[in-house]
Amino acid sequence: MRYGLASVVLAVLLAACSGSSKNELYLLKPSLSQGGLANRLGRVEVMQVALPDYALASEIAVQTPDGVLRTTKNKLWADKPVAAISQLIADEISTQSKATAIVEPWPLSEPADRRLEIRITEIYAGNDGQFHLNGQYFVAPNAGAGSDIVRRFKLTTPLADDSFATIVQAQSKALQDLARAVSQLK
Repeated sequence: MRYGLASVVLAVLLAACSGSSKNELYLLKPSLSQGGLANRLGRVEVMQVALPDYALASEIAVQTPDGVLRTTKNKLWADKPVAAISQLIADEISTQSKATAIVEPWPLSEPADRRLEIRITEIYAGNDGQFHLNGQYFVAPNAGAGSDIVRRFKLTTPLADDSFATIVQAQSKALQDLARAVSQLK
């Protein structure tokens, strides 16, 4: 009798542990861009992006009507935001301009021509129906000729609705627009 009860309790515990997760995981979406931009960067090492503290978390932040940024526990990024954003930007630069953009550390034997650093100060779905992406980027030559480039960016992308799928799509679009601006050194 003891073994029968213990087996039932163990089965219930295992079922509870293996139950389906209620978390929803969202991936940043790569673009369908076909390129077409001049290669102004050459070989560029993309440093890990710097994000504000609220954007480092796995939870997706949205601005509520009262202006507060809030997160939802079960709406999560599928990857660490710093890694996903850095990789999307490198991929977009490579796709849009045919530059060789690789996230640090640089794996090739010949060094990169330039280094790209991006510091994002705001990245959130606003209560104004816009996705906001603000900050600054720096392009510096690794050695020799060339000058440093410093640019500020303030990008917005319309949100069709307040669904998380729309927010992810808008964030992806804003990051693609940033990659385009960096590729053109605007």
